[in-house]
Amino acid sequence: MREFLLKMKAISDSLASVGGLILPQEHIDAILKGLPQDYHSVIFVIESKFEPFLIEEVDAMLLAHEARLQKFH
Repeated sequence: MREFLLKMKAISDSLASVGGLILPQEHIDAILKGLPQDYHSVIFVIESKFEPFLIEEVDAMLLAHEARLQKFH
């Protein structure tokens, strides 16, 4: 997960460096679209919140969820 999130940030940063503005919600949407079915519950929580999460909060939630998944597998 950490590697995936770093790749997504690198893509966002690369686009920004050439003048492509990526809004935080677009960044989060791209992250969520790239997640497997195991993350459905976290995706639901993130998408159903009225106030959008910060990217850092989403990253933390996904890393915590990954740790829980690894604990049960």
